Amino acid sequence: MIIRGLWLTGEARSDRNGPGLRFVVGCLALWCLLIAGLWPAVAQASGGNLASVSSSRRPSGDDRIQLWYALPVEDGRLFESLIQRYNEKHPHAQVAGRNFPSMDHLHAAILGAEVPHLALIDASWQAELIAQRRILPVEDTLNKIGVMARIILKADTFPIMWDAVLVGERVWTLPAFATSHALIYDVDRLREAGIKVPPKNWYEIILAARRMTRPSEHKWGFLLPTGHMSARDVGRLFLIYRIQAGALPGAGLGGPLDGPESEQVLQHWMDLVYKHKVAPPSGQEEVANAAMYVGTLHDLLSGQAQGRRVQAVPLPSQKAQASSLTVYSMALFSSAPGPVDRRFEAALWLTEFQQMLEFTLTAHYLPANKQITLSPGYFQYLQQHAGIRSFLAQLKNCRQDVQSAQSARLMDLVGESLKRAVETHMSPQEALSSMRQRAEVLLKQESGSPQNHPTGSGG
Repeated sequence: MIIRGLWLTGEARSDRNGPGLRFVVGCLALWCLLIAGLWPAVAQASGGNLASVSSSRRPSGDDRIQLWYALPVEDGRLFESLIQRYNEKHPHAQVAGRNFPSMDHLHAAILGAEVPHLALIDASWQAELIAQRRILPVEDTLNKIGVMARIILKADTFPIMWDAVLVGERVWTLPAFATSHALIYDVDRLREAGIKVPPKNWYEIILAARRMTRPSEHKWGFLLPTGHMSARDVGRLFLIYRIQAGALPGAGLGGPLDGPESEQVLQHWMDLVYKHKVAPPSGQEEVANAAMYVGTLHDLLSGQAQGRRVQAVPLPSQKAQASSLTVYSMALFSSAPGPVDRRFEAALWLTEFQQMLEFTLTAHYLPANKQITLSPGYFQYLQQHAGIRSFLAQLKNCRQDVQSAQSARLMDLVGESLKRAVETHMSPQEALSSMRQRAEVLLKQESGSPQNHPTGSGG
């Protein structure tokens, strides 16, 4: 709400007052509120919005702002309804949305010859897109609005998601929402087994899973990520488990894939299947047959919608607490024709408080704007769906993957290798050695691909 107000007030810079008296007064007033400690009350009253009023400026002609994204069908329809609402409010700055079948398809498209004006991207793509000079930093437009714009945006955003949109201490994209993983458990299955408190670590998970596993009835105490997740998600979670086993949080793919932490993680997964016999070896079992499994917010609410009493707790820890995080953010593309201001205003409107409140409540993502989680509507949402607080609570321990197309394919390779290793009961040493050899071949084949740059932090 406030950033859009500053955006409009900034137009006074070109009026008869010269330096833009309204702009200066507006900034001074906001500073006074911050100094007086009244900002939390103002943010709450305004809904934490980043825009106060709809722009009265209208460009000549019909600007067709091309916006690309890749969301599941139902989520895509909801996002399209937000675009239609924007079009109704801005008849001369129309947005044309295009939903791709998958994030892979979207990633390939934005690296092609045709580019959109805007795209809802995985924030981990930023470094690659910057290296190819495909996107513009939104910080440049924020600076045009005024010094308060960046301060307000940062204040409203969860720190981990703020870090995700920084590269070299600059804000490159507008954070929208995110997905993460937690431990989902069946309340009734635990209660039937006499377990009153959900497990907090892997030792407790094994003890609880033994009491709930009945293979003859296809009832399992735990379902490994290799059993129900995509290869890429398995690869990403494998890196998270390596952090829990003691690997440096920032090591990512920099550490040896067949190092001691990797062996420890894979041996642990093998033991759950073949030693403790609490998890099935293949992905043939349904999630509904498992008392506990790793899943997303979508998985949690899908289970609840099916009538199962499932809840969630943060992922169990070994040496360190960690979880994966995928941040979706709005990027402005540099080579697309048309005024940058128009596409920025559309991106800002679509990611502001009211739109993201509606979207995250219905499509079940974690909002980037932390003011949303303090709103009455979100409080009711938390009351209606047990377990969501656990996803929010572990945001402070999440790790965002820094990925390019190369590393995404590497995650596919890692995940496929792990799935095959668990199903065929390979030794961890043999499986990881084979995986490393295949990874080296892949990296050599793609040695000419742009390298990732570390994301910034703080700011």
